[in-house]
Amino acid sequence: GQTLESRIGSDRGPETWPWFHRLGALLGELHTHTRNWVIPSGFVRHRLDIDGLVGETPFWGRFWDSALLDDQEKRLLLSAREWATARLYDLQANGALFGLIHADSHLDNVLISGDRLGLIDFDDCCYGWLAFDMCVALHSSWGHADFASIRDHFLAGYEMQHALQADILQQLDLFLLLRSLQLVSWREMRPDIAANLRKELWMPKLAQDIQKALAS
Repeated sequence: GQTLESRIGSDRGPETWPWFHRLGALLGELHTHTRNWVIPSGFVRHRLDIDGLVGETPFWGRFWDSALLDDQEKRLLLSAREWATARLYDLQANGALFGLIHADSHLDNVLISGDRLGLIDFDDCCYGWLAFDMCVALHSSWGHADFASIRDHFLAGYEMQHALQADILQQLDLFLLLRSLQLVSWREMRPDIAANLRKELWMPKLAQDIQKALAS
């Protein structure tokens, strides 16, 4: 089948927003299922909890120490790590929803069948915050002029299948940045794919997003 990425490409105009509504509903349906699923004995997956995201040995690597970064950039990402760690402890204390997630629902892993969507590639399935799962799906749209509308369509679809927490927008702000940080390590681990993603194409936005977060 066709992927959602191949269907809409870089387009994020209003004609694409119904797809994000459907994608939100798909993630909401998945989360409802996993929260009600009786986990079989011996089922083990990694955890994208505080240690798994920003601990000394995160699952996706020490993004703040990446060989792709110069010393100034490493200091900036270390500051982002410290900022994110404090916010994650706050989320954990406030009961942000945590459970079994897909963890890799970017648009190339979303298949279209008629007007329905489905997910593939469950290799990265793990335990994590539900809002992080949403942010993987939304991340390629982050920074687009219409991102707020895209996000709102996604959340409206999600809420048809799974309740949203009152602080969901704050959770998304945190996990969108964490997804960007995670991708720094991914680029280092996958030079075959990342070769076409020169640092000047992604580092300026990441630096701007970190500085905005640190000032918040």
